[in-house]
Amino acid sequence: MQLRSGMPKRTAYLRFSRCARFFVLVPLICLSLGYAPGSSASGMVFWRNGAQEVPIPVDMYRRWEFSTGAMPLAEPVTDGSVLFFGDDAGTLYALDASTGESRWAFATDPRSPIRMTPAVEGRVVYFGTVAGQVYALSADSGGLIWRAGVAGWVTGSPVICGGYVAVTCYDGRVLALSCADGTEVWRHSTDGEFVRAPLVLAGDHIVYGGLSGSVVSLDARSGSRRWSQTLPGWVSGLVHDGQALYAAAVGPRTGGIHRLELQSGEIKWKHQSLSNNYWSSPVVEGDRVYAGNLGSLVCLVKDSGDCAWIYGLPPVTVTIGRTKRQFYPSVGTPFVGPWGAAAPCSFEVKTPHYLVRVAPDGVPVSRYDLEHVPSAGVAAHGGVVYVPGTSGVMQALSGVTVALGQKRIAFPTAGPVILGGSTLCPVRMFAEECGSQVSWDPVERSVTLSRGATTVKMVIGSDAVLVNGATQVIPAPAMILHDRTYVPLRFLASTLLSAGISWDQRTLTATVDIR
Repeated sequence: MQLRSGMPKRTAYLRFSRCARFFVLVPLICLSLGYAPGSSASGMVFWRNGAQEVPIPVDMYRRWEFSTGAMPLAEPVTDGSVLFFGDDAGTLYALDASTGESRWAFATDPRSPIRMTPAVEGRVVYFGTVAGQVYALSADSGGLIWRAGVAGWVTGSPVICGGYVAVTCYDGRVLALSCADGTEVWRHSTDGEFVRAPLVLAGDHIVYGGLSGSVVSLDARSGSRRWSQTLPGWVSGLVHDGQALYAAAVGPRTGGIHRLELQSGEIKWKHQSLSNNYWSSPVVEGDRVYAGNLGSLVCLVKDSGDCAWIYGLPPVTVTIGRTKRQFYPSVGTPFVGPWGAAAPCSFEVKTPHYLVRVAPDGVPVSRYDLEHVPSAGVAAHGGVVYVPGTSGVMQALSGVTVALGQKRIAFPTAGPVILGGSTLCPVRMFAEECGSQVSWDPVERSVTLSRGATTVKMVIGSDAVLVNGATQVIPAPAMILHDRTYVPLRFLASTLLSAGISWDQRTLTATVDIR
């Protein structure tokens, strides 16, 4: 096991942090931290967080911000085109995921907080409210299709299976309602068990986890119980890989990640953390399981539960009265992929909350300080991160995109950055896309570009460049960032292509206007 710097060595049971309040306790019974995609009948895939093929950018900037006036208290969901989320004033929003422009907004009646992540299927969006109402709306227009009263606070995000939508209620029921008209298909009583973790649909199983530590599998067609298992601590999150379930549990000195066989519920292994609890859902990617707790991001071997690595996040020191105290960040459900992992990190004290990214081996890559304290789970899709904030906003963050006309340049690792008002671009990737030859002189620490009759020479640290032997001054000196040479994009475009740049702030896209 590799232990990265900053790993807390405390063994005392840790009390709730602010992140625990937001990610777990506000509200305790309905804040759904997502972990998996949901496929719709129309072929669209609506992602919450979890496995991400497109990397979370190394350098991120605010793309857009949408104000609701009320706090979003559940993670949004998106297919990259539309972003759906509800707020505590009882309004469900559909935004253009790229620009943040409103497509429609639906006010519940009676107005009641929406504290769950919606589910989308076949151009219909489903969600429930604290007032015990389940809604089905047109995903395209926001028009009401049906509304069903379930006589109890709807506590968890719905799952859709075989023509019905399943929800959990505060009074200990799991209900299946017809997608066509909202009539009841079947119900299951949890015998008073409060369902904490969001429902998981795994083949013909619907699985839920409760505050008493129970994990229960139901037949997805009838709602009858298949098996149940008890974990040492209340279940805070569930995920599956088609063969097994991975459950996060919270409890005094019993918190951990468990692998259960999907068909039988048998516990195959347990990774227990004596000092830290796992407040959010784990994520499965390839042969690894990733999870965040108080003070660290953990990567486990899926088949054995062995720890592949732990990245320990450093604490902040705050003086309270005459006493200095250390506070560790609470790590939310991560985003993972072949590129590594990223996770939101929050504190219970006033200090920057941030998103951290690590390499596949757990080595830290970058950190982005968030402008707003997350009020719920942070979502991502296609390299764009969506952050619901306690100040009543939804914010989108992304890296800078560079396009040559209609063609976007794919930067395999670090992309363009914005420094001092200038967009700087990795030289080699851009130049080679333009058909230029690139050479590096390690002695002079200089880069030479050749394209047709144009030759450009740049020296690291200097804002004076040679273009066909004549000196020009560029807005920012050539520099090394992320082990690559960066120079102003506008200079590259005008010198190599005699082209201008157009900028779209809503999508953070710089387009080289080639003809």
